[in-house]
Parts: sequence; structure tokens; C-alpha cells
Amino acid sequence: QIMTEIKQQLFDKRLIVIDASEINFSTFDYVREVIGKLSLLDEAPELAIEITCNGGSANHAFWIYDLIRLYKGKTIGRVVGFAKSMAAIILQACDHRQITAHSFLLVHNITNGQPITVKDMRNKKKLSSIIKRVSALDQKKVDILSTRTGLSPKLIIKLLEEDRDMDATEAKKLNFVDEII
Repeated sequence: QIMTEIKQQLFDKRLIVIDASEINFSTFDYVREVIGKLSLLDEAPELAIEITCNGGSANHAFWIYDLIRLYKGKTIGRVVGFAKSMAAIILQACDHRQITAHSFLLVHNITNGQPITVKDMRNKKKLSSIIKRVSALDQKKVDILSTRTGLSPKLIIKLLEEDRDMDATEAKKLNFVDEII
């Protein structure tokens, strides 16, 4: 994939901007390309990831989380505006997590992401399969958030079930971020 001129300029500044209205394969592909190019350098430079995002595909976000977590250089995640749902998970991969004073962070349970028909609901095997798949993804989210924040899995589950929308102060108090900027 060839980077656009703007993405190349951001790359030159060692900055990834995740401003997608929805995290999807192209978001993953962009992050993978930047981290891949940086990994070719003799020394892995510090990388900033600026996030203003509604969330999106759980699988793609988990893959982005893994790419950032495995990057050899220092990573700084910065929420500017909002990091909702899976965007809040991507933030947790960063070595240092920042949020601007007027930004928000939203955590909630994973949704199926696919329309479920009445036929699906009547098919116990199909419904059970959907529940099992979404529950496994939700557990990954609980594990990441609990490990990164130091909060108990029980409290993380409660926050997810509440669809917790946190301002910068609460996000810092609950250790979802390290610093308000």
C-alpha cells in the first residue's frame, strides 16, 4: 500500500492518527504499515498515536492493540476528543496514555456487530454460537482493561455494563490514562 501524502507527513513526524469513525481493516492496515516501516529502522523511534475515534471492529482493534504493544520503541497514546469502545482498548496498548482535558473515554460491552435476525434468535445453536463468540471478545476486553488499569475484573465488568462514559478526570482517577494534558 502506498501512503497518502498526509499519512507520509505524519509518518515523518512519527505520528499515527486514528480518527476513523469506525475501526476496520483499513485502520489496521494503516497502523501495520507505519509500524512495519518504523521497525525497519536501526532504532525504533518513539511513536505517538493520536486517537479521536468511535470504536469499531473488535477483531481489528485487538490486532492494532497487538501491533502497538509489540512495537519495540516507546509509544504514547493521546486521546483528543474521544476514544470510544475499542478505541479505548487501543489506547491501553501504549506505554504512556494521555487525554486532553476536555476529552472523553467510553467503555462498554462488545456488541455483535452483525444484524441478528429473528430466525437467528430462534435457532438455539446459532444464538449460542453468537453469544459464545461475543463473550470471548468481551473477556479479552476485561483482561486488557483489568491488567492495564489495575482494577479488578469485577469492577471492569461493572463499568462495561454501565456503558461508562468518563471525562478526563474520571479516566485518570480510574487509571485508564496516565496523564491529562
